[in-house]
Amino acid sequence: MGYSLEFSCLSVAGNFYFTPKVFNGKVYTVQNDTLPFASIHGDPDVLIKGKTRFGPTALLLPLLERYYIGTFFEFLKVLRLNSHVLFVFLDLLKVNDVRNYIFRNFLFEIPILRRYFFLKSILKIISSLRLNDITFASGFGELSPN
Repeated sequence: MGYSLEFSCLSVAGNFYFTPKVFNGKVYTVQNDTLPFASIHGDPDVLIKGKTRFGPTALLLPLLERYYIGTFFEFLKVLRLNSHVLFVFLDLLKVNDVRNYIFRNFLFEIPILRRYFFLKSILKIISSLRLNDITFASGFGELSPN
């Protein structure tokens, strides 16, 4: 349609983790105003009874549809990578909160260590959880344009 061609689009994937049911409603951590993402929160999962879903994490993915590698080239079209976009990325990396958030979320993707690193985030919400209570919610999560 030709609208908004001056903008760039960056895809961010969110992952989730399950624990035994610990809440009857949604509970958020305090939002950091520097970050353009939802803060970590927990809520009863609507699909799996008896589980609480925690998340989301945020991972930059060069795809338009999660798990479909064929959307990589379409992603490049909407990314519109040029010097202006590169400067925006560099400016974001200069902000401590943003840079630390990006690196921490990469740690949430390391299969053997992800539960350990994510546990540190959700202990702010409910301190009684232990590492064995957390499982990665495989197949849950989405990809959204930002």
